[in-house]
Amino acid sequence: DEMIPNTFVVFSKLNFVENEPVARAILDGTRSSLTDTTEFLGKLALASAQAVYNSTKDGYSVWTTSWLYQLVWNDSIQYIFWKDLWIDDRNVDSVKKAAFDHSDLFQLRYVGSEKSRSLVAANLEQGGVAEEVIHKATVRNLDATIAKLQKKFDVFKPRVPVLTTAPITAFIGMKEGLDGGEKFDALELTVDPKTGARKYKSVATVTVEKGKVWDNRYVPGEQKIPVLQNDSIAPPTTLDRTYFKGSDKVQPGMLLKQIR
Repeated sequence: DEMIPNTFVVFSKLNFVENEPVARAILDGTRSSLTDTTEFLGKLALASAQAVYNSTKDGYSVWTTSWLYQLVWNDSIQYIFWKDLWIDDRNVDSVKKAAFDHSDLFQLRYVGSEKSRSLVAANLEQGGVAEEVIHKATVRNLDATIAKLQKKFDVFKPRVPVLTTAPITAFIGMKEGLDGGEKFDALELTVDPKTGARKYKSVATVTVEKGKVWDNRYVPGEQKIPVLQNDSIAPPTTLDRTYFKGSDKVQPGMLLKQIR
């Protein structure tokens, strides 16, 4: 019941754009827009535009737009789901299965969209090396749009469990857009004794330590698999988690949620 409302779908559209025509258009636009303020300033502006052209004309760019949708879920939909569509694994009901397969009960709600661009300084004619570079840029661009969606929309913000408390660490990092200084709420699970309803309340605030952010971004051929370690083991030379500083109220089992 708690997980189902947090079901999301992300649609992404990717465009691969050759850099040279775009860079050329910017250079030509600068040339045509120059007014004769002074010969020196004109030459300076043109030299600057030429330098930008030279640094951006090679290779391709990846332009990504991602649209975020959330499953519509409320008490009435939940009631119908459990009553008419849910199938107990111990008692397969073909009628309910057919009803589930053909149901129009479930809808998606549009939340918002974000864009990201990456410069790929590689020539497609370079073969395997270029393909690897472009693949890396593509994956990272997708991650970047998702990170932007997470920061922009509170409902989509990741909630990551506290890994250790001395120091405070968690498996979240650069892939989620962290670079140090971001603030997170430490959330504690509470249960209503009368209804049994579970909810999280904020008990403290922690801050990402600069220089101690885990680089969990995609690298071709490399798997970023976090490894649980005992608190007494010395920190690894290569970061495999992100470190936070803050309140001593933070306890194992709590969740960290970024503050907008």
